[in-house]
Amino acid sequence: MGAFPRPTPALRAVSECLANSESEMWGLQISTPAPAAPPVTPPVTPSASPTNTAIKSIMKKRPFLPSMAAVFASALLVGGCASPQAQPPPRTTSVSQSWAMAYPTLKDLTQSADAVVVGTVATSAPAAAVDGIPFTDAAVAVKLWLKGIKPAATITVRQTGGALKDSVVVAEGDAIMQPGEESMLFLQKNDDGTYVALSGPTGRLPVSGRSVTKMPESSLTEAIPATLPEMIVAVKRLL
Repeated sequence: MGAFPRPTPALRAVSECLANSESEMWGLQISTPAPAAPPVTPPVTPSASPTNTAIKSIMKKRPFLPSMAAVFASALLVGGCASPQAQPPPRTTSVSQSWAMAYPTLKDLTQSADAVVVGTVATSAPAAAVDGIPFTDAAVAVKLWLKGIKPAATITVRQTGGALKDSVVVAEGDAIMQPGEESMLFLQKNDDGTYVALSGPTGRLPVSGRSVTKMPESSLTEAIPATLPEMIVAVKRLL
């Protein structure tokens, strides 16, 4: 058997990578020695890990050719020592909804609702999906009840849309209510005690300060009062 060849730069990279990988596993910091000046190449002493012991055993049995060392170093650096790639963002899927009823006037909306409240979204969380369609539950802290029996200080308003395993479903014209969002809500009560806004965006009147506006996709065609105090008075007159 011929003389054992001197370690190549590629083989030194393998040893350094293995040493660094093992140090990360055990929370250790192992400094990598600087290469000696040419022409004398210092011998490499692998760390006493099971992986380096296996490499040393192979090297004793068979010369480690420079070309094979380069291939092994490249594969190890790409597969084992490279940083993980960032996961792609989930895709967004828009779904259209058709509402069974339209409420063109404030009177229609008020008289059809089980509850009319003014409140602010405290939290928002996924609800159970139905037939692959996700839903989101918003916990709304109610500060004013205009219609309906007050069950608690906070009610749950359910919306179509939300996150699935690898995608986000968005209902067109009826964006998911976010924490901190204030609205006047015209609600229908479900059998499980949760609520839904009448005709989605129609039953949601966003409140910003004192102003009240309609959602862009609302079926409410009648003009409404511009301020929250005026809107409250108008609703009370229709009860």
